Amino acid sequence: MKDRLNEADLCILPYNYVLDCDLREQINLELENSVIIFDEGHNIESNCEELFQFELGINDLFMSYNILN
Repeated sequence: MKDRLNEADLCILPYNYVLDCDLREQINLELENSVIIFDEGHNIESNCEELFQFELGINDLFMSYNILN
């Protein structure tokens, strides 16, 4: 699949393969000059929230403060 992905005229993928840059890199998916159509797009918002979540602990805040000051 990976070999033919960028040569295809039409690819049908779960949308997380398009939104998640790590998954895109794993399958070598190039999106430049592409038209992307999301079907069942009502789940995209929650998927994006999950992709860009991170945890920031109190130690991280203290280290950042110490670096800046």
